[in-house]
Amino acid sequence: MLKILKKIIFRIKYYRNLPLKIDLLEQRLKQQIEHLQAENLFARFELCRINENIRLLKVGKEEMSKAFSKQMLESFDWQWDNFNSGPALKNDADFMRTLPDYLQKLTGLQKDWFAGKKVLDLGCGSGRFSYGLLSLGAVVTSCDYSEAGLQQT
Repeated sequence: MLKILKKIIFRIKYYRNLPLKIDLLEQRLKQQIEHLQAENLFARFELCRINENIRLLKVGKEEMSKAFSKQMLESFDWQWDNFNSGPALKNDADFMRTLPDYLQKLTGLQKDWFAGKKVLDLGCGSGRFSYGLLSLGAVVTSCDYSEAGLQQT
């Protein structure tokens, strides 16, 4: 009988501490996941850096820089032409409605500060931030390499 009571007491103590053990295990797993995510991000960054150095060695720094710039500009033009709608773009009514508040938070300036200020939106894309600045009363000049983006501005 004493053996059975000891087993019951042991199990009661074990199961009483089980939630604490599960919480500790969950905390450790979260820490391990965060650590692995950080290591993964670092490894991806290093891989990109190594690939970039290999390309520069193969092609030459100046030629690579020109090719990369041309490719990037063409990529943005293609994106504005083919992906001109979606979240946080001009057709997103909620985004456009809250854009003036977002710009205020982003800059740390009061909304009335923008009135009459001359703003250059360089790389404006489809002009969503130009629109937000205009709605705050700024005088905006919008520029972009992408003709597809400018047609939407």
